[in-house]
Order: sequence, then structure tokens, then C-alpha cells
Amino acid sequence: VNLTQTPPVIKAVDFDKHLYELKKKERKNLTKKRKEGGGAISDRPLKEFKFRAGIDDHDLRRKTANMCRYLERGHAIRVTLTARKH
Repeated sequence: VNLTQTPPVIKAVDFDKHLYELKKKERKNLTKKRKEGGGAISDRPLKEFKFRAGIDDHDLRRKTANMCRYLERGHAIRVTLTARKH
């Protein structure tokens, strides 16, 4: 692409193919980062766990077990504690 030249020269491309190539390059870079050991947490979705005051023991154990499982897999965790107003 050269717009300063007379006459201006442009390249006509298929936009869908261009997007596909960009996504393909991004996936390749992500797999390369994973193989090198970097970026394990940042490219995985954030998992959020919400706890309220008065949670039952079984529910607390189940949620903490799930949190540990996700942490072992390399996910980022967000814990939200809420208290009810009385």
C-alpha cells in the first residue's frame, strides 16, 4: 500500500481471510508462550467464587475444593466475600 505514489497503489484483500490469518498467528504465539512456560495464568479465563456469611460447611468445602482444582490448572481466581446488612 502506497498512497503517496501517483497513481495511489492499494492492495485488495479478503477481510475474512485477513482476520483468519491474524487469529492463526495469535494462536501460534500463545502455544509458543505455553511451551516456554510463560503466560499460563493470563491466557486462561478468570474464575470467580462468591461466599456469603453463613455458608454451609459442605458448600464451603465444595467451593474450596473447586478453587484448588482451578489453581492447579493455572487459572486466575477471584474470591468475593459478601455480608448481609441487618
